[in-house]
Amino acid sequence: MPFTEVKGINTYYEEYGDPKNSKLVLFIHGLGDSSATWRDIPEALSKYFHTINIDLVAIVTTGDMSILSMIKEEIVVLAMVSERGFLSILLY
Repeated sequence: MPFTEVKGINTYYEEYGDPKNSKLVLFIHGLGDSSATWRDIPEALSKYFHTINIDLVAIVTTGDMSILSMIKEEIVVLAMVSERGFLSILLY
């Protein structure tokens, strides 16, 4: 299982496709779920996109769904994306 340290937080993620592909699809699970929510979808789309499936660490490991915890998760997600050279994110 791949982990990376982002802003001092050990973060689980799965990454598929060519990292040089400028089209990134970021998979973020809902509250109370995990990256397993997306199962095989990130890998299947990796033919066309660079995909990252990330676990929201505090929520998954501690169940902490406070505003402070969610802000930390947002910082981790944005840092992980910017470390890979993506400067903006469009969420649907």
